Amino acid sequence: MLRFNLEMPATPDKGAPKGDSKPIIKRGPIVTTPGKVSQDEVRAFLANQARAEQREKVLANAEYLDISNSKEGIEKWTESIGNLLWKNYYLNLSANQRKQGYVFHCPNDGEWLELEERIKEAEHFYVMLDKSEGEPQLVGFVEMKPLAKGFISRLKHVKENIDQVLDNSLNPLKITHLQLIVIDEKYRGLGLGKQLHHHAKKKALEDGYDVLLLEVPVVPSRNIRSLEFHETGLGMRQIAHTFEQEAYDPDAQHVFEIFIASLNKETRSKISAVLTPKAKTPRVPKKRPPKY
Repeated sequence: MLRFNLEMPATPDKGAPKGDSKPIIKRGPIVTTPGKVSQDEVRAFLANQARAEQREKVLANAEYLDISNSKEGIEKWTESIGNLLWKNYYLNLSANQRKQGYVFHCPNDGEWLELEERIKEAEHFYVMLDKSEGEPQLVGFVEMKPLAKGFISRLKHVKENIDQVLDNSLNPLKITHLQLIVIDEKYRGLGLGKQLHHHAKKKALEDGYDVLLLEVPVVPSRNIRSLEFHETGLGMRQIAHTFEQEAYDPDAQHVFEIFIASLNKETRSKISAVLTPKAKTPRVPKKRPPKY
C-alpha cells in the first residue's frame, strides 16, 4: 500500500479507541495514510506511473520498418540514425554517461554516405518509430547481419569455436550477428529496447537462424546498463570476450563481452547443457572389506 504524507488533521473513526485512529483518504486507485512516506517516494511513484503511461502510449502507436532494402526509408531516416549514433559515440560522452551505454563504431558527424552504405549492406536494419504525436519519431534501431557475411575480424575465433562450445552436434549453425541496438535517450527506461530486441529475434527465427550473437563493449567504460540489459533483462548468456586495437592509437584497446541467445528449442537446450555448471556428484566413500 502506498502511503502519502498529506498533513491532514486526524479524525477519529466511530467506535475506534482514542489515539489509534488512522484516517484513510481515497484518491482514485491510491489509498493513502498520513505521515508514513517521504516526498521522494511519492515523486518516484508518480514518475514510474508517468513512464508506464508513456510506454503504453508509444507501444500502442509503434511501427517497425526494415529500411535496409528501402531507398525511401534510407533517405528519410539516415540523418536521424546518424545523429543518434553520434550522440552515443563513446568519445562524445562523459565517463558517467558511458555507464548508460555507448557505441564504438560511428561515422563522423555528417558522413551520411558511409552510413547509407552500411544500412544497405545489413541483412536487416529495423527502425522503431513512435507515431503517438503524429509525426513519426525515431525511438531506436537494430542492425543485423549474418556472421558469415563480412564478419568482424575480432569475431573469427568466436565463429571458429562456437560449434566446439556446442559440442559440434548442431554443426553447421546458422548464426546472425546483432551488430548494434540503440535507443534514443528520451525513450530509455520504458522497456522499448527489449521490445525492439524481441522483434529482431522473431524476424531472425523466421529467417531460419539458430543463434543470435552480439557484443557489448566494456572498455574503456564498463557499460554497466548494457550488460544488465542483455544478461538480466534479455536472459542472454555470456560466452567469451575479445578486444580490438584502435588504428589511430596503438595504446587504445576496446574490450567486448560476447553474448549468445538461442532462437529455437534445440539450440536452447544444448546451450543450457553446455553453459550451465553441472552440480558436483557427492563423493561416496568406498567401503573397505571387513578384516577377518
